[in-house]
Amino acid sequence: QLLERALEASGDDLDFAIRSLNDLRLESAEAIFSAAVSEPENGLSTALKLSAEGNGQLDAISGNPPATDNCQTNHHSSEWVELFVREMMSASDINDARARASRALEVIEKSIMERTGAEAVQNLHKVL
Repeated sequence: QLLERALEASGDDLDFAIRSLNDLRLESAEAIFSAAVSEPENGLSTALKLSAEGNGQLDAISGNPPATDNCQTNHHSSEWVELFVREMMSASDINDARARASRALEVIEKSIMERTGAEAVQNLHKVL
């Protein structure tokens, strides 16, 4: 039904309908991204990970292990690498890759800021 409506709305222009659907998918992914970043699960920061199907839909995953546990930190780092690789592999062109990289880096930056903020609070409590 969605495909039919997009094709009808585009005046039966297949290329325009495809672009419209791609834009709709990106808007949907951005909405999911915004919700995932603003709603942490179980007190942990929230990161984005592309679904295993590679269909461009973003799923929220909780992450942010304690920085003191090297094994968990290394595991967390590999998840970020997988996120980035999947995002790049799913890009349809260079502009899409740039947009995906930008979104992924914003999430990584937010996660780092949350973790360093939590570490600073813990260090302050140790001093006091």
